[in-house]
Amino acid sequence: MTAVYLPVPVEGSEICQPVAHEDYDQLAIQLNGEIRKDTWKPIPVRILKSNQGRPLAYSDSPWMTAHGLVFRETALVHMRTEIQGEFLPLSCDEGALVVLNSISVAEALDEAASTIKRFKSGKIMDIQRHTFRPRHIAKLNTFRIPNYQVSPIFVSDHFVRRWQTANLKGLSFQKIWEYV
Repeated sequence: MTAVYLPVPVEGSEICQPVAHEDYDQLAIQLNGEIRKDTWKPIPVRILKSNQGRPLAYSDSPWMTAHGLVFRETALVHMRTEIQGEFLPLSCDEGALVVLNSISVAEALDEAASTIKRFKSGKIMDIQRHTFRPRHIAKLNTFRIPNYQVSPIFVSDHFVRRWQTANLKGLSFQKIWEYV
């Protein structure tokens, strides 16, 4: 890995939304890097195909949240081998969807060299400038960091190239750090 990215939704693409708003909180609690496959109960979701009367473009990864990427089967076919995590089923009338629980939690953030905003508890609220320890992420394509209130899923340049080569839709990638 020579670069780290944050997946972000392509503007105007489909959105995945829990049917019950409180399930967003459940996702934040449960998608934390701990293995959930034996206790997971699929959360009911819906795909929004329009927003304020405007149609939304098809997405292989309808956007729900940065800490729980949603994938359709089309994305899984190409990306499954690139991801360190478990794919937990969602309950959706519009088709089969899974949410990624990235189980690689790496002590990869160099907190002293990063610019961080913290809660009073000391947990990370936001990171304005990321600096990573290359040896901690060298073999990871997806990972989270500990001590973040709700850690987003970080991805490697290899993950990004694979997504783009497969011509998958719905995600773009914001480069947040590069090892030079």
